[in-house]
Parts: sequence; C-alpha cells; structure tokens
Amino acid sequence: MAGAISSALNDLHDILASYKRTQQAEAITRLINCQSSDASRFESLLTSDDLWRGLGAIWMVTLYESNTHTMEDVRNDERRFRDAIIRLVEAMVAEGIRNPEAEKVSKRLDAMNRFTNPAR
Repeated sequence: MAGAISSALNDLHDILASYKRTQQAEAITRLINCQSSDASRFESLLTSDDLWRGLGAIWMVTLYESNTHTMEDVRNDERRFRDAIIRLVEAMVAEGIRNPEAEKVSKRLDAMNRFTNPAR
C-alpha cells in the first residue's frame, strides 16, 4: 500500500506544481523525499495540520483558470485533486496511519465528487 501513498502524493504534487501552488507542492515534495528515509518524520508530516487543518491546509487548495489552464482543465484537475486526496487517505488507513481529520476530509470530498458527477 506504500505504493498507493506514493502514487497519490505524486499526483498531488504534479497538480499543485502545474498550478504554481509552490508552497503546497514543496510540502508534498518534503513528504515524498522522507517517505523511504525517515518513517517517523514521514508519518508525522502525513498527519500534520499542514495537510488537514485550518486555512492553507493542502486539501483546501483552490485551482484557478489561467493562460495555461482552461475552465475545463480546472474542473478536471479539481476532480483529480480530490481523487488523489481520497486515495491518499484510503492508503493511509490501510497502512494503519490514522488521522480523524483526514478521514473527515476524504468523506467530504467523496460526497462532493458524487454531487458533481453522480456517475461515480
């Protein structure tokens, strides 16, 4: 399941970097970099408030239309972003890494996905 965590983190990083959300992308990079080298720090960062609580939490990032992203791109990428967060939380739970706030976020985003695309 560690592969699932890595996959979700890489997807989050790619989306954030694409929208020039530098601070958040760097936070994900720190997670990716310590995943195999420092398990204790990795778990601490993975369950941190930077990801799950308060203003500026990574899961709350808003993507904006720009010269390089059409409104359709933004809608698709917002969905990909929500899916990556959901996959990350599912993989965390499967690995025994629990964070009640993360699990609430995952449920909230899953409900949002069903509302915005009932075919899911």
